[in-house]
Amino acid sequence: MVQPIFEIAIPLFCAHTIVDFILHPDDVVERKGGFLNFLKHVLWIGILSYVFVGTIPAWQMVLAVMAFHGVIDYLKIRSHRQDFKAFMIDQCAHLTVMILLSAFLASSRFYSESSIWNTHFGETVYSLQVFAIGALLSTYVGGIVVGIAVQPLLAQLEQKGNDSRGKSPDLSEIHARGLKDAGKIIGYLERSLIYLFVIVNQPSSIGFLIAAKSIFRFGEIKERSNRMEAEYIIIGTLLSFLFGLMVSFAVKAILQLLS
Repeated sequence: MVQPIFEIAIPLFCAHTIVDFILHPDDVVERKGGFLNFLKHVLWIGILSYVFVGTIPAWQMVLAVMAFHGVIDYLKIRSHRQDFKAFMIDQCAHLTVMILLSAFLASSRFYSESSIWNTHFGETVYSLQVFAIGALLSTYVGGIVVGIAVQPLLAQLEQKGNDSRGKSPDLSEIHARGLKDAGKIIGYLERSLIYLFVIVNQPSSIGFLIAAKSIFRFGEIKERSNRMEAEYIIIGTLLSFLFGLMVSFAVKAILQLLS
C-alpha cells in the first residue's frame, strides 16, 4: 500500500518539474521579475499541483504550494544569482517544502478523501508518475542541470578564445567542429540508456556505455592546444553520467518502496 505522504509528494514533484523545466524554462523564468510572468508561473504551479494530486477539497493545499513556491522564486530573483549553487539552493528549498507540506497534509484531515486518480486507476498511477518524471529528469532536465554546472568552465573556454584572438568570443566557434546540438542529443541518449539499464536491472551495461563514450572523448586530447576544451568536454560527460546514475537509482529505490 502506498503511504499517504507519497500520494501527495509524488504529484507535487511532478507538477513542480513540469512547470519549472518544461512550461517555464530558464529563459522564461528569469523574466519572472515582470509581475505577469511571475504570476503565471505561480498559477501554473497551483493548477498542476491540484490536477496531479487529484483530491477535490485540495484548494487549501494549492494555496500553500503557490505561496511557498512564489516566496522561494521571489528570493532567488532578488538574489540576482544564476550560478549552479543558487540553482541547487533554489531546487533544494522547493523539494524540502514539498516534503514537509506532504507530511503535514498526509497526517491531517485533508487526506480523508482519496485521490480521484487512485480511485479510478489504483495505486499503480503513482509508480507511473515516478517512472515518467524520472525519465524526464534523466533526459531533458539533466541537460539543463549539466549546462548550468559547466557554465563557469565554458566562460573560461570563451575567455581563452578571446585572449588568443584578441576579439570578442564567439560561442559558435567553440562548437564549430561538431554537428548542431549534437552534444545535447548525445547527453539525452546516454542518460536515457543509463536510466533504462538501471530500471531493467542491468546496471553492468553502463560500464560498456562509459567505455564507448570515453574512447571518443579522450581521443580528443591529442593536441595540447585543445586541452581546456577536452577537459571541459570530459567534465561535462562525467557530470552527465553522474546525474543520470543518481536519478536512475533514486527512481529505482522509490519504485521499490511503492511496490
